[in-house]
Amino acid sequence: MSTQTDNNKKSRDLIVRGNYSPSPISSSIIFVGLRAFDGFIFQRALQVLNPIPLLCARLGLSIPPPPPTGGPPLAMSSHDLTPFQAVLWSMAIGSAVKHIAWYILISKETMDPSSAFIVGLFNLVINSLNTLAFSFASVNPTWSTKLLYASVPMYTAGIMIEFIAEWQRKQFKDDPKNQGKPYSGGLFGYARSINYFGYTMWRASFATAGGGLIWGALTMSGFCYDFTHRAIPILDEYCAKRYGAQWQEVKRKVPHAFFPGLW
Repeated sequence: MSTQTDNNKKSRDLIVRGNYSPSPISSSIIFVGLRAFDGFIFQRALQVLNPIPLLCARLGLSIPPPPPTGGPPLAMSSHDLTPFQAVLWSMAIGSAVKHIAWYILISKETMDPSSAFIVGLFNLVINSLNTLAFSFASVNPTWSTKLLYASVPMYTAGIMIEFIAEWQRKQFKDDPKNQGKPYSGGLFGYARSINYFGYTMWRASFATAGGGLIWGALTMSGFCYDFTHRAIPILDEYCAKRYGAQWQEVKRKVPHAFFPGLW
C-alpha cells in the first residue's frame, strides 16, 4: 500500500529529476508562451472584460457592485485599470516573469510538452481565480484595502526568496568542484526547501490581495499540504538516493524542511 501511494505521488511530479537533457523546443514554446500570455495579456483582459456581472445576470443572481478602485484610474494602454486592478495585474506579470526567468536561467531538468502545458494551464487558472475573486471585493467581508496593501510586500518577499534561493543553488551547482554535492548554503541554510516556502508565501499573498483572508488562507493551506505531503517527500527520497550520507548530513545541519524554524 505504501509503495502504491509513493508511486501515485511520483506520478504527480512533473519534473524528471536527474534528467538534464535539454527540454524539447515545443516545451519551451508552450511553457514560455502560456506564462507570457497569462501574465501580460489574459489577466488584464479578464479585468477589463469582467464576465462576473453577465454570468450573475444570466443565473438570476445579484450583480456585485464594482470593487474598490483605490483612487483614480491609471491609464494602462487602450483601457483603464484602477490602481487595485493594476496591483493584481502586476502580481500576475510578476509570477509570469519569475517562471520564465526560472525556466530560461535556472532550470536544468527536462520538461516534456505535456508537463509544460499542465504547469502553464495551472498557473493561468489559479491566477484567474484570484482576478475573478476581486470582482466580489465590495461584498467580501474578509477583503480589505489593508490586506491588499499588506499583500504587496509579502508577495514581493516570497518571489524574491524563491528566486534568490534557486539562483544561489544554481551558482553552487555550476561550479565543477561541487559536482555530486548537495547544497545547503544561502537561503537553503534556513530550510531544505526554502524555495517552496517562498512560492507558498507569494501565492497566498496574491490570493489574499484578490479574494481576501479566507481565500488566501485556503490557497496557503493547499500549497502547504501539497509541498509537505508530496513534493518534499519525493525530493527527500531522490536526494537520499543521489547523495547518501551527504544528504543525511544536510538534514542534520538544516533540520527544517519547509518553514524556517518550524517544520
